Amino acid sequence: MLQRRRMIDAWRKWVKEIARIVKKHLPGSQVYLIGSIARGDYIGASDVDILVVVPVSEYPKGILAKAKIKSIIEEELKLPYYHPFEIHIVTPSEAVFFMRRGKVLVVEEA
Repeated sequence: MLQRRRMIDAWRKWVKEIARIVKKHLPGSQVYLIGSIARGDYIGASDVDILVVVPVSEYPKGILAKAKIKSIIEEELKLPYYHPFEIHIVTPSEAVFFMRRGKVLVVEEA
């Protein structure tokens, strides 16, 4: 769990790397940071919520396709099993729900 805490403390580095991999596999997508990290009120047990907004034309079809994208990110970054990153892959219309709920930060790639 100490490794997970260190990853949360270094969230800026990790989200930039996640954005880089997302853009490599889904080039038309946008990556945002949402949730407690974006608001600045996170604690050690918080997740790092990452919103990946994918154009409808590139959107992975079905749960397995979305899981594969998440798996690619985890494998390329060699993330441990209990990593703190919660990756939400959504369409632009679905993103509105997340964006209305609080602060949203745009993530630039590393």
